[in-house]
Amino acid sequence: MRRRPLVIGLAPTLALCLAACGAKSGLDLTEDDASIDAARAPDASRDAAIDAVPTPDAPPDATFDVGRDAPIDACIEQRFALTPIRPEIMFVVDRSTSMGWGLTGPGGAGPTRWSILVDALREQLPRYDERSDMGLTLFPAEGGDRCTVASDPRLAPAPMQASPILDVVVASGPGGRTPTASGLEAADRWFASHPDISHVRAVVLATDGAPNCNAALDPRRCPCTSGAGLPTGCGGESELCLDDGRTLDVITRLASREVPTYVIGIDGEPDPALSDVLREMAIAGGRPNPLDPMRGYYSVRRASDVSSAFDRIQASIVSCSLAIELTDRPDRPVAVMLDGEVLPHDPSRTEGWEWSDERAQTILLYGDACTRAQDGEHVLDLTILC
Repeated sequence: MRRRPLVIGLAPTLALCLAACGAKSGLDLTEDDASIDAARAPDASRDAAIDAVPTPDAPPDATFDVGRDAPIDACIEQRFALTPIRPEIMFVVDRSTSMGWGLTGPGGAGPTRWSILVDALREQLPRYDERSDMGLTLFPAEGGDRCTVASDPRLAPAPMQASPILDVVVASGPGGRTPTASGLEAADRWFASHPDISHVRAVVLATDGAPNCNAALDPRRCPCTSGAGLPTGCGGESELCLDDGRTLDVITRLASREVPTYVIGIDGEPDPALSDVLREMAIAGGRPNPLDPMRGYYSVRRASDVSSAFDRIQASIVSCSLAIELTDRPDRPVAVMLDGEVLPHDPSRTEGWEWSDERAQTILLYGDACTRAQDGEHVLDLTILC
C-alpha cells in the first residue's frame, strides 16, 4: 500500500521546503512520494505539484498558488517632512474710548493703550508680511454710532498687507463702546463665505475692555461694564451690559471651523472680573497662551508686552499648523515626530497633535508640542507605520 505523504497537513510554504529538502534532512520519505517527484521534476511539473498540495482545512480538491509568481505582502515605513502652511490672519482690533486711556486706567501716566498698540503693529506687522496673509476689522466702526460695526472687514486677508493695515490704524483713533461680538462676527462671516483649504486661519483679538453693546440684554439685572468688578445693573443702558455670552458663542463657532482666536488683553492693572472674561474668551478660542495658563490670554502690563504677544502668536500660528504632501490621508498608523521624538496623538487637542478636520493632510500641534515647535529650528516629520 502507498505510504501517505508526510507533507499533508502542513502549511503550503513549509510543505514545499520539506518536499525539496527531505532527502538531505533524513526524513522518512518514500522514493515514489509526490513531494520527491516535485523536487526532481522540471519547473512546470514541479509548480503543478506544489499547486496541488492541500491544506488541512481545505476541500480535498482545493489548490493554492504559492509558486514563484505569488505576490508578497510587504510593508515599508514611509517618512514625510511636515512643513508650515501660510496662514490667513484677521486682526480684530478694539478702538473703544478706553483705548485712549493709559495702561493703568483713565488719567494714567505714560502712552495711551492705542499708541502702544500702534507702535507694536509698526514693529511686528512687517514680520507677518513675510509669512502670512492679513486682514483687519475695527470695532466700533468709524463714522457710525458708538456700537456700530461694519458687516465686512475693513481689509480682507491678502498678501503684503502690513502697510495698508498700518495706514488704517494710524488714521483711526479711540471712540465708542466695545462691540466685540459684532467685530468677531464680521470676521466669522468673511471666513465662512471664503472657504479655502490651502490656508490655515486665525483671529487675533486685541482688546482692553469687557464686551458690551447688546441691546437685547436686561439693564436692570446684567453685570455692567461701566464699573469696577462688573456690578449688577446698568440703569436704563442695556448697551453697557456685559455681552460675554454672545461673544463666547462667536469665538466658539469660529473654533469649531478651526479658526482659533488668540486674545491679547491690554489690561494694565486688570479688574479681576475683566480678567475672567478675557480668560474665558482665550480658552473658547482654542489657543490659550501656553506660557501663562492661569490667565490664558496674552496679558499686556507694559508697552513691550504687546510686541511680545504679537511675536509669540505669529510663531504659534505658523509653527503649529503643518502640511504633509500626500494625496490621501494614510489608512495605516502614523507617528508624528519632533526632532526624532514621538509626539502623543491627542484627539482632545490639548497636548500633542491631531489631524485637521477642515484641511486634508494637515497636522495641528497643541500644548507643549506647539510651544516647543515655536522656538528655534526643528525637524518635524510624519512616519507611516506598518
